[in-house]
Amino acid sequence: MVSLVVVPDLFFHFLFRFSLPIHLPDSSIDSPCCLEYHSPPLLELDLQQKKQDDAIQKLQDFIADESNSNTKKMKAKIQLAGLESKDSLPLDRARINQGAAVRKQKKAEKVAKKAEAAAAAERENASTAAEKARQAAAAATAARDQADADKVAADNAATASAEAAQSADLAAKEAAREAKEAADAEAAAVTSETAAREEEERAVAAELVAKAAAKAAATARLDATSKRADADAAAAQATSDAAAAEVAATAAADAQVVAEAAIVAADAALDDASDQLFSIKEKASNNSNGGELWWMDREWEEAKKYMSEKQIARMEMKRQKSMSKMK
Repeated sequence: MVSLVVVPDLFFHFLFRFSLPIHLPDSSIDSPCCLEYHSPPLLELDLQQKKQDDAIQKLQDFIADESNSNTKKMKAKIQLAGLESKDSLPLDRARINQGAAVRKQKKAEKVAKKAEAAAAAERENASTAAEKARQAAAAATAARDQADADKVAADNAATASAEAAQSADLAAKEAAREAKEAADAEAAAVTSETAAREEEERAVAAELVAKAAAKAAATARLDATSKRADADAAAAQATSDAAAAEVAATAAADAQVVAEAAIVAADAALDDASDQLFSIKEKASNNSNGGELWWMDREWEEAKKYMSEKQIARMEMKRQKSMSKMK
């Protein structure tokens, strides 16, 4: 007869709660079971998901902040795109596997309770329960293997995430370089625009000067035309005046001849008058008291105002000669 061992409820609870392998001796089921405890990975998956969601929210808040520069926002957008495009399949697969493990656990708990009731009712079914326990252990071993595979997948996902982060960093550096080149190009464009504006201002100023010069030239041309007309009129008048002057010169030459003849006649008359004056003065000096002589000298002085210097000099010489004779 096979002896049966009553398995406590706690054994079946841990057995199906954590899907752990159970190692039972082949020779007997009387020996105690060796249990291996592992913490459930569900909390870790939630923490990973929360960490990713917090990182996405932080980047979105950083991009929405207007105080940050465009370069930093561009880098944050690249990082956000990397996080949003991150493959969530490993994490979802781990959740699905964990959910399946939980369902298996609940199902196993029901089976354990039935097994416990069957073990309490009939000890003969202990061998069947042990066999079921071995099967459950095999399933737990398979679940553990699946968990290990999921861990490998998670590690691969972490590696891929690190590579994506590195790629995002490289993309951010490239974006920063392109932003710098764009800023330099913008500065060059501003400089070119300023130079073009200055050149345009100089062209406008030159155009104004040219218009002013053209206006001045037109005015000067009109003035020159007017002056040319005046000059032509003056030339015609000069030609007419020259002809008149030539006629006048001829008349003046004739008048000069007449005047010279008149001067000769006047000099002769003056000499005669002077001789008569000095003769009269000589006679008067002998017969007069001096009043008549004073009056004649005064008239002589008045007459000198209308004589030329040459005539006055000649009359003075004659006067001196007459005065000498009188003495």
